Amino acid sequence: MRYRKYAIVLGYIILLISNAISNTYAADNYKYERNLGFFTVLMMPSEVPLTNDKETKQYCGGDCHWLYPPGLLPSKSWRAIMTKLNTHFGEKVELPIYLTQKIEKYLVDHAAEVTYSSTSVKILDGIADDQTPLSVFGSKIIKRKHHKITKDVYDRQSIKNSTNCPACHIGVKNTGNFDEDNAEIPER
Repeated sequence: MRYRKYAIVLGYIILLISNAISNTYAADNYKYERNLGFFTVLMMPSEVPLTNDKETKQYCGGDCHWLYPPGLLPSKSWRAIMTKLNTHFGEKVELPIYLTQKIEKYLVDHAAEVTYSSTSVKILDGIADDQTPLSVFGSKIIKRKHHKITKDVYDRQSIKNSTNCPACHIGVKNTGNFDEDNAEIPER
């Protein structure tokens, strides 16, 4: 019985220390991590949940580009992308208004702020409040992780451009796992 009291006190002390470490680690530039707590983020899966909405899959992936998981961008980015479909990265995308609204709602409802993924949290932490990136490369963490990759690598036939994540992140289409351990840059 006496040891049980010590265990409770020890548990409480560990909780206080972990909270202090969390707040110390999560400086101002780690706003989402700070709000959630370092250990909470540490315990999150790194995989970004894949898109499971039928219309979003049908109209947002395929011939033009791979189907980006909504957790790769904040909701403000998805709203900006969906309002500029007439000039969608050099292409004009025409969808009925109801479908545009439905897809936008899905993307916003599953954006990085609400996705339970440490990758999403890290992406958000790398985006300034006044910034609305239209690409994951608008996040400091993505830029930092890819800064050594040169344009000629992205121009390789098997990669084509920097937005073709599955070319190097093996299995990401099936798992949502962007970990470096699962990345391999193709030779050609």
